[in-house]
Amino acid sequence: MIGLYFGDAVDGSCNVSWGSFALVPVRWLIVGFPGLDVFSVFPMNVIVAANNLMAMAYPDAASLSRALSSVWTRCAWRTLVVLPAISLAMVWWDLSHILAFTGVIGMILGFVLPTALYSVSLARYSAAFGPTAPLNQPIFLHGWMIKGCLLKSIFGLGVAFAILALVNTITIDFDIDLSGCAICI
Repeated sequence: MIGLYFGDAVDGSCNVSWGSFALVPVRWLIVGFPGLDVFSVFPMNVIVAANNLMAMAYPDAASLSRALSSVWTRCAWRTLVVLPAISLAMVWWDLSHILAFTGVIGMILGFVLPTALYSVSLARYSAAFGPTAPLNQPIFLHGWMIKGCLLKSIFGLGVAFAILALVNTITIDFDIDLSGCAICI
């Protein structure tokens, strides 16, 4: 429907195309909603990320409780979380570049991180309960064995996809010509 109305002039973020729409309330709602959405949820994301980092930095409950009760410590952790986002926003303001970089993070979060966490947790479980513990046996999901070869394959594909997405993002962002690259065919 958007393609029919706007034709070939659709922006990468299609809501921006509605900036010249005749009905002003509809235009403001469609163009302004993404910014309002991000603006409203960003503080909550900062608080959650800062609390998670604090829980990792203060592993025992007593020290975490002391850190959470200190206003200065909470503000310091929240500032630590918010500074990279604000710094990158001052450098990268093009939405297509931000979405491309987010795709790289998505590859890492979707493929690399879960398999790496599974491997680490399995190793710690084996060390704590021994190799014959019930949960240390191979896991089957729809006939596929999760432990071993499939797990390493998913991890490898995740790393490969993340590297390809990162190279693609960097070449687009910095306008690098790879036509003479022998391995980039």
